[in-house]
Amino acid sequence: MGNLLSSWPSFISTLKEQFCPLGYKQKYLMDWQYLKQGRGQDVQSFTEEFRKQALNLGIAPDSPKVVTKYIGLLHSYVRHSLLLFEPTSIDSASVKAIHLENRGTHE
Repeated sequence: MGNLLSSWPSFISTLKEQFCPLGYKQKYLMDWQYLKQGRGQDVQSFTEEFRKQALNLGIAPDSPKVVTKYIGLLHSYVRHSLLLFEPTSIDSASVKAIHLENRGTHE
């Protein structure tokens, strides 16, 4: 029997190496680098995309740097209000951001 994989991230990495086309990691890194909430994109769909891209790269979504990146990529009218709450996770940030968006604080 071959060598056993010791962890879930190791398993996922091995699967990607086996089945993903060459250059997938570079594409994921470029997508991550240029990610931002698009015009007309709501917070919920942006959050889903952010989490998907973090997962593709094996990035822990709730490290302080990643939470800060997430907040910084939101539309400015949400970002500025959201910073007042000092969220410490993507979940808490996205819940508050969706609430701010629904209240129409940008108007």
